[in-house]
Amino acid sequence: GCVATFCVYVFTERRRGRVKTGSSFSSARLRGSTVLYHISGHLHSREKSKIKINKNVFGDPPALPEYKVADAKKSKFILLHYSTFKAGWDWLILLATFYVAVTVPYNVCFIGDDDDLTRSTTVSDIGVEILFIIDIIFNFRTTFVSKSGQVIFDARQICIHYLTTWFIIDLVAALPFDLLYAVKVSVVSNQLDAV
Repeated sequence: GCVATFCVYVFTERRRGRVKTGSSFSSARLRGSTVLYHISGHLHSREKSKIKINKNVFGDPPALPEYKVADAKKSKFILLHYSTFKAGWDWLILLATFYVAVTVPYNVCFIGDDDDLTRSTTVSDIGVEILFIIDIIFNFRTTFVSKSGQVIFDARQICIHYLTTWFIIDLVAALPFDLLYAVKVSVVSNQLDAV
């Protein structure tokens, strides 16, 4: 701002003939003001480019990903992996996972084997295990993106993909170990009482 104003002043005064170009002081001052004018111009252009970069980074929200969608007959029982329902369901499964991650160690450490059948969290544990089983069923009917970037709607390909990727891990996570243990304990105790 000030440097540019000073440079404009020097240039206008020189044109009017008020600044003597013959003296060394005047020519040095003129060269210095010219250098400052050019430097301020470069700094100003850098600020504009920074502002432009910041607008591009923070200005527009990112667009939804574009998938290569083949012309396929989509069944109404196929869930889109990017749908709002699927996103909400994944959050619910995440909360259920956190619940299991907190309650299982707590039950092992503080409740012990004596109160397994009368534990207060038995109903919620069964509910979480049912959620995990429903999640497995949903995953057999949820689209996925192939390596080529195409959304796969074919139920057979979805099943094969799920069986070869996450099925085993999800199955182990969904097994109702609490129920199996409770049934085993009750069967064993009933057999011992009968003898």
